[in-house]
Order: sequence, then structure tokens, then C-alpha cells
Amino acid sequence: TITEQYNFDQIISKISTKLIDIQNDNIDQQINFALKAIGTVLKADRSYLFEFNTDNETITNTHEWVNTGIIACKDRLQNVPKVELPYFFEIINESHLFQVYDIEQLPATADADKVAFTEQNIHSVLCIGLRFDESLVGFIGCDCVKTKRNCSKIDLIRIKLVGEIINNALKNINYKKKLQLTQQQLINANIKLNKLANTDALTNIANRRFFDEFYHAEWRRACREKGSLGLIMVDLDHFKSFNDHYGHLEGDECLTAIAQQLKAAIQRPRDFVARFGGEEFIVLLPSIQTAGVRVVAERLQQVVANLMIPHGFSSSNRYV
Repeated sequence: TITEQYNFDQIISKISTKLIDIQNDNIDQQINFALKAIGTVLKADRSYLFEFNTDNETITNTHEWVNTGIIACKDRLQNVPKVELPYFFEIINESHLFQVYDIEQLPATADADKVAFTEQNIHSVLCIGLRFDESLVGFIGCDCVKTKRNCSKIDLIRIKLVGEIINNALKNINYKKKLQLTQQQLINANIKLNKLANTDALTNIANRRFFDEFYHAEWRRACREKGSLGLIMVDLDHFKSFNDHYGHLEGDECLTAIAQQLKAAIQRPRDFVARFGGEEFIVLLPSIQTAGVRVVAERLQQVVANLMIPHGFSSSNRYV
């Protein structure tokens, strides 16, 4: 009727408006509303959305609406192998439409499908395929459970329209997810590049470049606040002779171990340690007085001494 058509047009307009710029957090609610609308208009007992899983060999009932007194099937239609519905998928792959007035009239080649439909008490079924980049990615459909029903051409147009709206909404969500993933990958890559640019490759603490930036920032802060800035230069004694006698591999391991101990020994959040070059390290201590700097310096000497890295070729100590 004209009234029915007008009401459906209003429903379609509402569905379309809500699904145009759909967000992840309310996609389920809007799809359920659309399924209820098409199920009601087509006088069906159940309407649903199926999507292919990533393996493309199984399907999952992701959304479902059922009429009053009808048993829901969604929970038991998860990860269903496509081979259980060979006739259905043969037809819907070819024409993207599966329409059966009476399940009992299906051909012998559809015996497996008939068993599945019968288990769900289906008498009549209408399904429309959903495509993404020319590939079938799922379908929406309506079932009649209580009685058989032959869908009209206008019914077919209506379910195709709702299917297209849902399909476009799912595409938009997919594009947004891909865009968010790409953006996050770029952010992660930039973080990684920034870390590489600011980290000494051998010792894995801050490098000279990062120290220069941090130092200038802290110097300007100290000037503004009329505060103080402590600086400790750390130089390993007789390290050339260590490398000459133990080898550069042992020398690298020695530098790495000491760098990690120095980093662990500074305690305040804004204190900063970096490799200055060769066997030299530098420690920056914002907002500290001379006595405090001396305490930190003595602590650094002690943690290095505690490592007890043998240095048999030093003229001043048995250890580095």
C-alpha cells in the first residue's frame, strides 16, 4: 500500500542516515535496527547478517533479529563451515541471491542444505549477498518459520536496499580500521625512529645528540627559574689499555654494563645520563646543589666499582 511504502521510505531514510557515518561503538545497534526493520516489513520471523571469517571457509551469524515467539539461532551459527551449505553457496556466489518459497522443494543436490534449514525450522528463505571489492563477504537474509511466504519484487528491492546500506556501513568501518591501523603503524615507526636517533647503539642509553637537546632545554629552564644545574663527567680510567689487551668485544661489553649501572643509579625523574663519546659518559642533574652532585658522583663511582670488571693492565687499580 501507499502508506506501507511511505513508512518503509521513512525507515530506510532513518537507517541510511544513521549508517552513513557509523562509528565502531554503535554499529551493532544500528545493524540490529536495520534487520528488525526489514524483517518486520517483509513479515519474516527472523532476519540476520552473516559475515565470512578470515579463513573464507567459515561463516558467522554476527547479528540477528527474531519475531515474538521465535527461537534465536545466532549463538549456534558461529564459525559454520561453508561445506555444510554447498547448494546455498553455489547459488549465492553465482547470482548473489538465494530465494526459496518452500524448503521441501529444494533439489536433491541441496539435501545437506535442507537438513540445516530444517534444523532451524525454516520454511521460506530470502538472502542477498554482500560484496566487497567484487568478492562475496557475507549476506543478509530473512526466514519464515511459522508459514511459507513468497516474496514479491518490491520485497526483493527492499532487502537489496537494506543490504546495500549495511554493506556500505561495514565498508566504512573497514576503511576506518585500516586507516587507524596505518596511522598507528606510522606513529610506532616514528617513535622507533626517534628512539634510534636518540639512543647510543652500543650501550642503549641516550646519545650525545639527545644529551645536547636535553641540556639546552634544562639550561633554559634553569635560567628562567633562576635555578641550578649539576653536571658530572664520567671517564673510565686507562680504557685504551683495556681495549688493547682484552679486545674491543670485551671493551664493548664493559661499556654496556657500566652504562646500564650509571642509568640505574640516577634516581630522580629528570636526572639524565648519556654516552658522551668513547669511554666518556655525562650525567645531568637539574635543580640540585653542589653537595647533592657530590653524593651522586660518589654513588656512580661505587656502582662501577661494584661491577668488579678486572683490569690487569691499569696503573691505578685492579678493576675498571
